[in-house]
Amino acid sequence: MHCSKTKLKQKIMNQPNPARTTNIIRTLLLAATLLTLPGCESLRSPQNAPQSTPQNKKALYALNVEQTIRKGQWLISEFQLHNALKNANQHSFLTDFYIRHYLFEQKLLADDLVKYAQISLQQGDTKTASRCYQTLKTLPIPGNLEPELLKISDALSIKKVKSITQQQNVLGAKLDKSIQQGQLIESSQLITELQALKLLSKEVLTKIDKAKGVLAHNTDLLNEKADLFYRDGNVQLAKSLWEYLLKFDPENQSIKSKLSRANRVLKNMHELREKPTNKPPAHAVGSLQKHP
Repeated sequence: MHCSKTKLKQKIMNQPNPARTTNIIRTLLLAATLLTLPGCESLRSPQNAPQSTPQNKKALYALNVEQTIRKGQWLISEFQLHNALKNANQHSFLTDFYIRHYLFEQKLLADDLVKYAQISLQQGDTKTASRCYQTLKTLPIPGNLEPELLKISDALSIKKVKSITQQQNVLGAKLDKSIQQGQLIESSQLITELQALKLLSKEVLTKIDKAKGVLAHNTDLLNEKADLFYRDGNVQLAKSLWEYLLKFDPENQSIKSKLSRANRVLKNMHELREKPTNKPPAHAVGSLQKHP
């Protein structure tokens, strides 16, 4: 009896189910349609699916770091906002919850930022490491992370000194070359760039002093030539020289005064050239019109 019931149940299960058959057909049709779409090449040919490349990993890592830094800045601003609302008695019943939540999230985020700063330093990416460190300085740091934060700060200081040293060496070499080639404007610009740097070495300071001496000597020579041109009547040429000198010595009051004088002379010369000299006086023209 039991055997006959089992056979009957199996017979019923083996009979075709119209609803189940319809669902299977629909699924197969949908799959076939998807395989024909332009954006589903990877489904048709798995070998063309995007592969995990070093470039993709690097880009993904950079994006993750950027999002973490932004999240840290957002958490800080939200935490400060709700604290300000609470202090101004404008808080709601959720304000305390938000303050505790954002504080907790900041502490969790500090772990990630310390890790990213350390990795960035190992990879030589001082800019990203510095951004992580600057964000960390505004976050509540757990006690176990303070030694790591101090190490990051020291490493960034060493990197900064090395970067400045490298930069001043490059600019110093360019300054030597521009002085040798007589590029006075470029030399003046390089001196300004070098002086903007801190912790200049004695060698670079010596180069700057030497270059300033060369510039001052050349300025005196060109200024004397401009004076000769001016006395000989070549006011325009003298003006051009003084304008050139002011480009790398803009605070030279003597040259400013001479340039202003040259501009006045040229203006007067222009007015004299355009002033009519052969026309009769206005009253004479009037009398001629009355007596043809």
